[in-house]
Amino acid sequence: MLVLPKILASSVIRSSEHSHAHGGLYLVDLNAGRSEQVLSWDRSNISFRGRGAERGLRGIAFFNNLTYIANNDSILVFDRLFNQIDEIENAYFGDLHEMVTIGNHLWVTSSGFDSLISINLNTHKCVDGYCVRDEWNRRLNKFLWRVLGIERPAGALINWFDPNNSHGPARNDVTHLNTVSTNNDQELYISLHRGKWLYRMAGERLEKVIPIPLGAHNAQPFLNNFIYNDTENGRAVKTNSKGQKILEFPSVSYPKEQMEGLHLGHQIAKPQFVRGLCVFSDKVVIIGSSPATVTAFNADSGEQITSVNISMDVRNCIHGLEVFSN
Repeated sequence: MLVLPKILASSVIRSSEHSHAHGGLYLVDLNAGRSEQVLSWDRSNISFRGRGAERGLRGIAFFNNLTYIANNDSILVFDRLFNQIDEIENAYFGDLHEMVTIGNHLWVTSSGFDSLISINLNTHKCVDGYCVRDEWNRRLNKFLWRVLGIERPAGALINWFDPNNSHGPARNDVTHLNTVSTNNDQELYISLHRGKWLYRMAGERLEKVIPIPLGAHNAQPFLNNFIYNDTENGRAVKTNSKGQKILEFPSVSYPKEQMEGLHLGHQIAKPQFVRGLCVFSDKVVIIGSSPATVTAFNADSGEQITSVNISMDVRNCIHGLEVFSN
C-alpha cells in the first residue's frame, strides 16, 4: 500500500478585508485526511484590490532543512518549526510566484518584472536575472487589441541582467512569467500566464517544448511526459512530448450551497480554480483548487486517491504545493 506524504500548501485569500488574514501555510496529511495551519499571513501594509496582487503566499522550496516561501515582494525563510529566521529582498522582486531549487541555487519567478532571478542559497544573495519580454511584440499586441479587438499570446525573448544594479528591466507585467520547474535538477523550464508554450531555457535562448493553454499554471516535466494545470477548465493534464493529452485529473466540485463567497463573482474568486501541482514517487499527482482543497490522483490511471478540504470559502485559493518531509 502506497503511503502518501504530507504536503505543504500555500494559499491566497482573494478579496479579503483589512484585519483579516489574506493567506497562509497549511500542512496537509493526505493519509489522515486532515490539515493544520502552520502560518497565518496577515501583514497590514498591502493592497486589498483585485484578485491576488500583494496578498497571500505563493511558491515553496526547501534547502538544508530550511523552508523558503515567496510572498509578493520578498522570500521568507523558515526553520522546520516555521519560525522565520530571514527575509530575502531585491529591487526586482515584484509579484513573486513559483520557484524551484537546482543545486544550491533558488530560481524564483518575479511576474511584476517578467523575470526569473537566481539566488545563492548559501549566501542568500541574488546572482543572475533573466527578463522574458518582447517589447515589439507587446506594442503589436496592444495595437491589435485596442484597434481590432484581437487578443494574441505574448511573445517571449530572454535577456540576462544583473539583479544587483539599477540597469535591469522596468517594472511591467507583460508576459506574467509565473512558473519555473526542473527535470531532475538539470534543466530549467518556464511558462507564461499569457503565453501558449512551455519553454526550456538554454542559456540565453528559449526552446519551445510543448503547447499549453493560455492561463495554464505549473507546467513541468514528468518522467518522459509533461503535466500542467489547465486552470480555466478546472483540471490538471498529463501530455506526451508532443503536447497531446494522455490523462486529465479533474478538481473537486462542491454543491453551491456548501460554498462561501460565491456572491463576489468569478472575476474575484471562482470554484475549481486549479493552482499548485506536485508529484510523489512518480506515481501520484497532487493538485490544489478552490475552495482550498488538495487532491491526490494515481498518475497512471487518473483515478482520485484522496482529497482534503481546508476551507469551503471559494476565496481561499491554493497557490503552492510541495511534498513536505518530516
